[in-house]
Amino acid sequence: MAITLQTAASYPVGFFNTGSSDDFSGTEELHAAVTGKSIFIDHVIIKNGATARTVTISAGETAGAVTTALMGPISLVIAQTIDIPLRRPIKLAAATSLTVDASGGSVGTVVIVEGFIR
Repeated sequence: MAITLQTAASYPVGFFNTGSSDDFSGTEELHAAVTGKSIFIDHVIIKNGATARTVTISAGETAGAVTTALMGPISLVIAQTIDIPLRRPIKLAAATSLTVDASGGSVGTVVIVEGFIR
């Protein structure tokens, strides 16, 4: 249930966060909430690992579970990569974290999210 998170850039310019895990089965944070600001996501890439699974990109976490699903659950087969550029960004409610959840463990799963804060 641990996520390794790398951030290429952060507020106020924008962010490009890469989260990798062998087990996204608990809701994991991809970008922390920003007080008084909203997270906007405009690009998502999901690379699946060695097991078929579903992945949900979400807003917030309540008691270890997704608060609001934004995308998904998205079904992925073994080693599948899906690239989702968004024509219009998805806006999260102010002071809400960007999270990911998935069904079960899968070695080598990576989720990349690009966006900005306003």
